[in-house]
Amino acid sequence: MVLDYSSEELAVIRRAIAPPPPKPPEEVIDAMRPAAGMPVPDHMPPFWKLSDLEMPLFLRLTDDPVVKALSRYAFFPEVYQRLRSGQENPMLEFSGRARGMVVMLSFGDRTIVIKPLQSAGEEQIARIAGKIGLGRFSWKLCRVI
Repeated sequence: MVLDYSSEELAVIRRAIAPPPPKPPEEVIDAMRPAAGMPVPDHMPPFWKLSDLEMPLFLRLTDDPVVKALSRYAFFPEVYQRLRSGQENPMLEFSGRARGMVVMLSFGDRTIVIKPLQSAGEEQIARIAGKIGLGRFSWKLCRVI
């Protein structure tokens, strides 16, 4: 089963990806390549800290088709719950300007917007904007906990 991780493994994954890790050392980058000279799969850089801490878990993430499609975004709590309940992978769209990148995950019935918090007031601003219906979507900020 995809995304079949224990609560302990989820905690380890979420700690590894929040905050976003710095660029991995060259030897780790080389180890993430499927073969010498090949590029690192796009979905794996957020998980590089697990390569020396939890190698079996790191290898499972490498092969998980949902992780291949959604990378770190599969582990945000609401997204993870929806995927585990059998919903199809959402459509993934990236958008951003001067205020930073956001990712929009569109499920059939709801769009979840994930944006790194840049200031303490952003969560309150997003909640107010959602209540009054501003923007294309009903905004909800998610954070890895």
